[in-house]
Amino acid sequence: MSESALLSDQPIRDVLEEILQAIVYNEMIAEKWNMRLQPEKESKRMAETDELEHAHIKKIKHDNETCSDDCNCTISPKSIAVVHEVSEIADNSSNCHYEDKGAAVQNQSTPEDNTNHDEEIKETDNNNDINKSHNPLENHGQNAKTSLSAETRTEIVTNTNTNTTKQLFTESSGSCDDAMEHSKSEKISHHLIGHTKLFEPGNFFKGLKWAPDGLCFITSTNDKKVHLFNTPVQLLKKDWQDLSEPIGLDACLKVQEPEIIYDFCWWPLMNSQDPATCCFVTSSRDQPVHLWDAFDGSLRASYIALSPVQEIQAANSVCFSPNGQQLLCGFKKEVCIFYTDRPGSECEKWKTGKKKHSQSQRNIISSVQFGPDETLFACACYDGSVGLYSPVNGCLLDFVNAHTTGVTHVSFSNDGNRLYTGARKSNSLKCWDLRNLQTCMFEMCREVDTNQRIYFDMINDYMEGCELKLASGSTTGEVHLWDVKDTINSFADMDLLQMDVKAKMLNPTYSFTAHNDCVNGCSVHPYLPIIATSSGQRKFPEPCGSDDEVDAMFKSNTIQENKVKLWLLENCFPKNAVTNNDTAV
Repeated sequence: MSESALLSDQPIRDVLEEILQAIVYNEMIAEKWNMRLQPEKESKRMAETDELEHAHIKKIKHDNETCSDDCNCTISPKSIAVVHEVSEIADNSSNCHYEDKGAAVQNQSTPEDNTNHDEEIKETDNNNDINKSHNPLENHGQNAKTSLSAETRTEIVTNTNTNTTKQLFTESSGSCDDAMEHSKSEKISHHLIGHTKLFEPGNFFKGLKWAPDGLCFITSTNDKKVHLFNTPVQLLKKDWQDLSEPIGLDACLKVQEPEIIYDFCWWPLMNSQDPATCCFVTSSRDQPVHLWDAFDGSLRASYIALSPVQEIQAANSVCFSPNGQQLLCGFKKEVCIFYTDRPGSECEKWKTGKKKHSQSQRNIISSVQFGPDETLFACACYDGSVGLYSPVNGCLLDFVNAHTTGVTHVSFSNDGNRLYTGARKSNSLKCWDLRNLQTCMFEMCREVDTNQRIYFDMINDYMEGCELKLASGSTTGEVHLWDVKDTINSFADMDLLQMDVKAKMLNPTYSFTAHNDCVNGCSVHPYLPIIATSSGQRKFPEPCGSDDEVDAMFKSNTIQENKVKLWLLENCFPKNAVTNNDTAV
């Protein structure tokens, strides 16, 4: 067949036009998503699949010498020859610009003897098809070279792709199973990598929170102070493997409040490279909410909530909105929203406790939390209820009697679809689906036998968009980890009416003794596999015949441990969570 005869054939020219269009389209996609393969990667991938390709080629060999034009077989010598010519034209023109592809097609010569090279041509065609079916997302550039119309490709490689896909699926499934078994076999382990010194008797920590950029954390103590600790440089550089002993932690900043501290939180957009954003708020008894500078400890602003008789009201709980523009404060029977750029007494107040209304919160709002999308906020109350409100007008959106005792801590999931609650003198941590707040999804058991607030935190899988594990302390000194991802996925496609009335109880997947006293604070680092814990609680020593309370506490058998500890958890965090952070350099 001559070159003029090949180009004058209308079907062949249609195929060539489709090839050129496919090449241009695939090049545009490859440039958009930046998925072009480098030559060395391409050759390496081709070498790895040679053995698999030849194994399938042997199974589909066809006797080309006995095949004629009238043969009804799937692969005929004539069709293979045409496809081979088209593939060679595409190979030579794939590196040219679109304007030059017409010239490349016209200058392409046709093989003189197709019969002698049928076997080689068939192998080349099968190799291209096998590469296409192996991983389409990796081979945008490869597909451009051998893209044909849907009818032509189906006619030529139906049998080949069927057999190849079956074997590739089997092998890939086996590799996935091996990977899952390997991941399950990896056991979680913990290592102490940092701690503070013991406080004097009578003083203890009351929780801690990492800064959003992960370079420091703050904690409040019973002596009306907020302590700021820097994250050790060795941990930011991930040199914890070379640590021979735990790093000693010393507070680099202390802020004194006039009265006992109720709550504290960071500004959500805090970044140490921008000093203006480095600030946090505290609420204390009979005091306004104070905004503190995290570099020098100076007071930046005060947010004052006044009662009807113009007396200062102390906020029992505080929380910033995710964009940092609003400050939500919880009081008794009401909440207030301040705008962070307008210090003073200007605020919006909404009642949570309404008379003659069954769904109302008539006690102290002990914990508040904004949803990730800022369309609602949650209020936990000492009467055991949790309410969802609108930040626009304070309207009650949903309500649930979550616990029989006072709720001390609430937290939304990263995607905003679930709400976690914990209560005082209650061993139950609960997860609630916001689609149906009246039914608890599942519960987790921890030991809490005091009125103290016991914090919990989540280990998030940001690639999946949901929480992977939940971590919490307890009054026994243990830290518990629950694997909640699988349980959450089981509820993903479930209808609301199919949810069980009785919540499922989850057992901890890993537990370890972190302190010899109550673990009241538990905070997960934003991007390192580190958990910070704080311990301590108010002790009431037995009378021992001494008039001095301090001496009595020393002589009593009550165990006290008032410390902050940093723990390295291996095989607990998702691989994508342990990344380098620009601010840590």
